[in-house]
Amino acid sequence: VNLPLGALALVGLRLRLPASRHDRPRQPVDALGAALLAAATSAFMLVCVWGGDRYAWGSPRLLGLCGAVVALGVALAAWERRAADPIVPLGLLRTRPVALASAALFLTTGALFSVNVFVPLFLQTTTGASPLQAGLLLVPMMIGITISTNLAGRAIARSGRYKRYPVGGLALMTAALALLALVAGDPSRTTIALGGALFGLGFGTVGQVLVVAVQNSVERAQLGVAMATTNFFRGLGGAVGAAALGAIFAARAGLAAGEGAVHGLAPAARADVIDAVQTVFLATAPVAALALLLVLALEEVPLGDGRPGRAAPPARGGAAVAPQRG
Repeated sequence: VNLPLGALALVGLRLRLPASRHDRPRQPVDALGAALLAAATSAFMLVCVWGGDRYAWGSPRLLGLCGAVVALGVALAAWERRAADPIVPLGLLRTRPVALASAALFLTTGALFSVNVFVPLFLQTTTGASPLQAGLLLVPMMIGITISTNLAGRAIARSGRYKRYPVGGLALMTAALALLALVAGDPSRTTIALGGALFGLGFGTVGQVLVVAVQNSVERAQLGVAMATTNFFRGLGGAVGAAALGAIFAARAGLAAGEGAVHGLAPAARADVIDAVQTVFLATAPVAALALLLVLALEEVPLGDGRPGRAAPPARGGAAVAPQRG
């Protein structure tokens, strides 16, 4: 499904996206840096997915993969220090707002997968919901994300202040995960949907607002690479979160859970699934709390403070004025 949609998006971007003006000479693509980054990331993901499942943690294959991750990471860092236009800007990663926002996005997206992946499975195996019903019960979370994202965006456009929204959103996410862990002991579609809605309301004020914080903290010439960096950590957080939480779930539920989603669960196996999902939520709540601590350490620079390369103050009515030139 995604491939034809992606192709249409590429065609639309090619035809309709306005060309940008370049403030600096074009540099050759950092092909070696991209290859090293892809190899290191792939090896790291294989460690997360295979470790403790397909191969024991102390097996030669896993140890070899861990060694490959370290070697490729060192090679990547060494190369990026000398690349003319590095694909991984080490200097940018040392910038406090970018580092904090990237780490918070990594943790936040990992926490999202605790709901996206395990709530449908939980509803099917413990409440007898069909796959369609389990999917529809995620709609309240998506509605919460949509509402809170739009409200936060409009409020930021009016006031130019943004830090309060991810702080409140991560606090709400942490509370929602704790609530989901609490109500999972007595499975109910209504309470799970309510917990998902609260989680969505919190999540909607985090991801895009942290992107705004990064955009507001870097020079205009660095916007593209800053966005690529934050999106990379967001995607990596989702992948690592799904793998890590899946390992936690499998360790607590055993093999019966995967079979039970299709064939029905015996009472003992159903109790194992409930315990496993509660453990997943309990393990994820501190992850959201840690992201909250990172955001609290983020220094807020009000939008349009007049610094070179940052956005101008919002116009009346919420429309943004074109960014000032650096």
